[in-house]
Amino acid sequence: MEALELDILRDEDIDYVRRTAAAGVSTELHVHPSIPHAFEAIAFDTAVARRMKADRIRVLKGL
Repeated sequence: MEALELDILRDEDIDYVRRTAAAGVSTELHVHPSIPHAFEAIAFDTAVARRMKADRIRVLKGL
């Protein structure tokens, strides 16, 4: 799960990860500082957006 520091949904994202972890679900949380909602769509060719995409691909391949 990703939580973006400047995203209005950040707190809900973090709470969701806490609740799923408490329920015994394997979780992974990445909080990206100074990043707004939909950042990777706006600035898709930045190092942060590439890292976010790589993390998503890594997790999906591990399913």
